[in-house]
Amino acid sequence: MPTTSEIREQYVEELRSILPTVEAWWDGVQAELTPEIAWKRWPTGPGAHPRVLAVFRKYYLRIEAANDEVLENPSEQEASERWGVDDHGEEEDIQSPADWLLFDIAAVAPDLKELTDGICFIPVGLNDEEEVV
Repeated sequence: MPTTSEIREQYVEELRSILPTVEAWWDGVQAELTPEIAWKRWPTGPGAHPRVLAVFRKYYLRIEAANDEVLENPSEQEASERWGVDDHGEEEDIQSPADWLLFDIAAVAPDLKELTDGICFIPVGLNDEEEVV
């Protein structure tokens, strides 16, 4: 299972690979509609492009899978081995996908900040049991 850092590196690489297409689309939308109308129709700008949202969702789910792996395979000793020891165990390494994929991007990939700033909601569908749909 890749680490969260490796997942983010892949995310940044994939966003950079689609950036020219997304920028061309956004330039075309603004040229066709005027920038004022384009921003009214697409208030989050190029970050609203379906490919951007699909890439975000893909890596969001990968981080969630990595978190699930950590929770399913804890690094702690079995409770019976810790019996009588005043120890609450180690904190599991669970990461927030939004932190890694949105909020920290300015520090990691400043060239993608404007693109990820347009992702103003988490485009990941979950049902009542919090299963991905």
